[in-house]
Formats: sequence, C-alpha cells, structure tokens
Amino acid sequence: MTNTRITPPTGELTFGTGGVVVHATTSDGGGSLRASDGVQSAAADYSPGSPPAFTLEGQNRHEEQGILEACSILLECLARQGAPCSALRMVEGEPGVDCLADGPTGTINMQVTRAVRGDFRSELAAAPDRTVFRRYADDAEAADAIRDAVRDKFGKLMKLKPPIDLSRITLVLDARETLIFVLNKGVAASFLQRHGAWAQGLGLQAIWLVGPTADLVVRLA
Repeated sequence: MTNTRITPPTGELTFGTGGVVVHATTSDGGGSLRASDGVQSAAADYSPGSPPAFTLEGQNRHEEQGILEACSILLECLARQGAPCSALRMVEGEPGVDCLADGPTGTINMQVTRAVRGDFRSELAAAPDRTVFRRYADDAEAADAIRDAVRDKFGKLMKLKPPIDLSRITLVLDARETLIFVLNKGVAASFLQRHGAWAQGLGLQAIWLVGPTADLVVRLA
C-alpha cells in the first residue's frame, strides 16, 4: 500500500462586488486562486518550482469593463496601508486617465490596462468551450509579459496630444484575468529584479499589479 502525503490547504472565501474569490494556500508555499463574476471565471494553481500558468473561461470582456472595480481594489489596498482615499469615479475626456480618487495628498489619476497583452482574448472568443490556457516557461517569462504590457501602455501615453504629465499617472495593471501573476510571488519578484529600475525610470507616479482582492496587490514602481 502506497502512503500519500496530503498538505491541507488554508485560505479564504471573499465575496466582492459582483463576484466571488477563493484563495487557498499550502504550507509548502503553493496555492490556488479562483475568481468568478458571472461573466468570466479565472483560475490559477501554483506549487514551488512549477511554471506559471492560468486559465480563463467565459465571455471576452471589453477593455473598459471592470475599470472601476480594479481601481476600487487598489484603493482598498492603499487604505490598509494607511492612505485612505475617497470619491472614486470614472472620468471621460481626460487624456490618460480612466478614474480619479481623492487621496491623502491630492488627486490620484489612474490609468487601467490589463496585466498582459491580449492575444489570448481572441483565442477565448474563438474557442468552442470558451476556455483558454496559458503557460509560461518560468517566472522570468511571465514577468516579461507584464513588462510588455507596461511598455505598450506607456508608449500610448507618450503619444497623447497634447502631452500629459506622466508623473501624475498611476498605472493600474489589472491581473484579475491572469491570476498567476499575483498568486505566484516569484513573478512580481522577477519583474522587480529584472525590470524594476526600468519601470521606475518611466516617470509614472506609480505602477500597481492588481489582483481580485486587496491582499493580492503589488507595487511594481
């Protein structure tokens, strides 16, 4: 008879605005993360040493959908860090800004973009079962995907006419579709080690990687 060792997980179930998040962790540093809002269901599983991967199923979401929710999660994280904000609102007609909030030291101007560029979303729309799976070779490749998303959005901000003051812009990288980026801490660590100085040098006010709960938010610059 073969003995099987099972490491019992611990975790939490979170009910957010319009969605449910399940986050379980194991004593060896692994974990699982699930998020569903009735439109999409995202999933990621991680064990130490395994390549980063995620699954997404459901309908293809437009870029502007979920912007307010992503900013709200970031503001909850800031409040926990002692920087409460208020009056979160979406704005139109202000170049480079999706949402505004009143922070402790002034207005927070947030630009939201997905944490990875969207070729897999066209796959989602075409997949018969409305499911896509993406695996990266290692943490570094996943971190490079985040860098590419930052570089793409930064390039678009630089092309705005008239030019905007980038030092006023907080870039919010929405990782709620790509959960492995916030579940596997090695991805953000690799980004900071390999691309942190570059990201800081872009001159933005801040760059945040935002998962489905305030516990899963990481500052990248």
